[in-house]
Amino acid sequence: SGELSTQLTGIRDELKTVHSKIDALSDQNKSTPVDFDSKRYLEYTMRIYPSYPSGNYINRRVYPKRNSEETVDSLSALLQEKKLLILGDAGFGKTYEAITLLRSICTTETTDPILPVYLPLLEIGPVYASILDGIAYKIRPFCNGDPYEQINKLLTEGKLALILDGIDDISQSSNQTKFHAELRNLAQQYNACYYFVTCRSNRYCGGLDEFTEFWLTELDELTILSRLRAEGISTNIPHTYYQLFRNPLFLNAGIAVLKDNPQQQRFNRSTLFEKLIELLYGKRNQQKGIFTVQPLCCPEVIMLIGEFSFNTFNQSAYSLVDFERRIAEQTHASNKTGIIGSL
Repeated sequence: SGELSTQLTGIRDELKTVHSKIDALSDQNKSTPVDFDSKRYLEYTMRIYPSYPSGNYINRRVYPKRNSEETVDSLSALLQEKKLLILGDAGFGKTYEAITLLRSICTTETTDPILPVYLPLLEIGPVYASILDGIAYKIRPFCNGDPYEQINKLLTEGKLALILDGIDDISQSSNQTKFHAELRNLAQQYNACYYFVTCRSNRYCGGLDEFTEFWLTELDELTILSRLRAEGISTNIPHTYYQLFRNPLFLNAGIAVLKDNPQQQRFNRSTLFEKLIELLYGKRNQQKGIFTVQPLCCPEVIMLIGEFSFNTFNQSAYSLVDFERRIAEQTHASNKTGIIGSL
């Protein structure tokens, strides 16, 4: 249609702008040095992204898609592969892992020449238009001069570690298209740098074939039991719940429910569900240091999912497409895409 053609033309024009900006960085005159206070930048980064309390983060490892037994820490994987795509389900700890990696690069002596830059990708579009603009946005307060000249220096010397968190958080498909194109261009042109990208596994649609796919390890029963005991929870849990608690977000919801239940004798699945919604809609992002406005509040989400459950009571399973279609039918708000994406 004519509207689609206009949108595609707009995307192509924006991509040309991004590509020309990358080319311009490569061709810049390097005669004028830019004073960059890397020490102050790293100190600021460590303050704004503090280490997580032990109650919010469980040390994890990653493994390549081809071999789940070959686990390694994220920093070692990044230094070896250079281009990593970390996949995992919602609540699996991708953002926690990204920020923990950020702090590791800041504090590890072997990574001393490398400057890490963390970009939560939900900022692509609302805060800055491209990856390069995002880097400039982060380092500009510490540059005495043009930040793009410093970016060019870091890229050319292979001293930049880009931590790009949450491809699935990029709100508009046109912005996702631009992001993929710019990232591929950067990774190909500056292949000595390091790229750590995260995405929800069921939202990744390809496009980064040159990146090595790694997955976050799930929690084992010993880790789950240890965390429960550390929280003062000694109740016996049905074995089926251990499978659920392999996801850290579900484990945190379960801990919150059990600590609120003085008897600690049985699980109330409705209470567990409500606690999970509470974590998903605001509280978990606050724990991660991310503050965003959700399209629905907790009671609205519970009502929406409750209606969905009632309508699909006799259906044992459903596809993601079927879920999104039914939610769209139930929702009368104008921002259906935002609501479905948040769910």
